[in-house]
Amino acid sequence: MERFDSLRALNNSKFDWKIKARVIRIWDSYNVKEDNKFKGRNLLLLDDKHCRIHAFIWPNNVQHFGDKFVEGKVYIIKNFEVKKYFEGSIRCIRNDKQIWLSRRTDVTVVNKPEKMIRENEFSFFDIGEIKGLSVKNDQYQLLDLIGEVKKLEPLDNFVNRKNKEQYSLRFELSDGSSFAKISFWDEFAVSLDAVLKKAVEKPVILIVASGRLTEFKEELYISNVAATRFFVNYSHHSVIQMRHRSVNKLYLVRINDFSSVLLLKIPAEVLQLFCKIGRLLDQ
Repeated sequence: MERFDSLRALNNSKFDWKIKARVIRIWDSYNVKEDNKFKGRNLLLLDDKHCRIHAFIWPNNVQHFGDKFVEGKVYIIKNFEVKKYFEGSIRCIRNDKQIWLSRRTDVTVVNKPEKMIRENEFSFFDIGEIKGLSVKNDQYQLLDLIGEVKKLEPLDNFVNRKNKEQYSLRFELSDGSSFAKISFWDEFAVSLDAVLKKAVEKPVILIVASGRLTEFKEELYISNVAATRFFVNYSHHSVIQMRHRSVNKLYLVRINDFSSVLLLKIPAEVLQLFCKIGRLLDQ
């Protein structure tokens, strides 16, 4: 049987790594400060150990790979460097390393079905912990979130100060005990709005993959960047769990100085009282 290195085991000790992984996301990077100069192509890889890693292709190597990589397909990838992220680099996973693909990298598509590698994987951030973040310190770490869509506003179409047409979509994402304010923009907002309007199963459970922390008028929001994806009522065990919590009014109750949480069924009026007490204690 052919052997492959685990994504978790990768480090900068050698070059001749050999992995088998599914490409679960592809996006291009541009520098808005340099007139949208193309910075390179990004891949998010997933292996059979449910481990993910960010792969990067520099602009001078993008043409070499062409359209070889397709989202959803599995590849055998050999010979590449493992590097630490540059300071100030956007990270789509909680990891301090990424891999660089070059002209010396060998890539082979796996045409047979690969059932051992999931179609997707997420690392969800606790919505209740977002209030403890800051744009200054955490804007480069993209977040995976899951929750019920609430307080959805109509899609807004306007002309900005630069006389450019824009769209925005605002709503809240709730896990039952906490919520995150979401503000999506332009084509991403239009696409999500269209899918939400067609969503049949209620409540609507949304996964936001790689959302970016932003701030407006001293309030924290989750917004979209090139790496961001959305999944509405997605076929994933986390969506089933979140819907069960929402339908059965199960709420996460956090206790200070404990790493674990309790999942309890609490009447809404009691939960509101808890929240009120919590706000008073925070003052």
